[in-house]
Amino acid sequence: MTPITDETGRAHDASGRSRTPAPPRPRTPADAEPPRPPFGVRSRVANGRGGRTSVITLCGELDVAVTYAVARALAYAFDHVGPRIVLDMADVSFADTSGLAAVVEFARRTRECGGQIVLVGANPQVVRLLEAAGRHLAVRPTVSGALLSPAPE
Repeated sequence: MTPITDETGRAHDASGRSRTPAPPRPRTPADAEPPRPPFGVRSRVANGRGGRTSVITLCGELDVAVTYAVARALAYAFDHVGPRIVLDMADVSFADTSGLAAVVEFARRTRECGGQIVLVGANPQVVRLLEAAGRHLAVRPTVSGALLSPAPE
C-alpha cells in the first residue's frame, strides 16, 4: 500500500491516519511552569521577655536571588532595634544552601556581639541542616514562644 500525501506533505495510509508524527503542539500558559512565588520580608518590633525584639517574617523561596534582601533586613533590625531577632520561616517554601548560609553567617556575627537569632517555624529539614553544619540556633515553635524566651546572657 502506498502512502498518500496531503497538501502539507504529511503521509497518510489508506485509512487516512497520519504516518508521520504530528508536530509538537505549542506551549500554552497551562503547560508553562508555575510562576515563582514572590519572596517577601516583613519586619516588626515587639516587646518580649528579652526586651525589644525584631520579628522578621520571610515568605517564598529563600535562595541565592534573595540572600542580599535577607541579609539587609537582618542587619537593619540589628542596627536599629537591637541584638535580639526572631526569624519566622513558617511561610518559606524552599531554602537552598546560599539562603541558609546567609542566616548562619548573620547568626554567628550576632552571637559575637552578644545577640541572638531565634528561628521560628522552620522546616525540620532546615533545622537538621543547620545542626549538621554545627550551627545551633535557638529554635522555637511559635513567635509568641520565642518572644517569651529569655534573652541570651
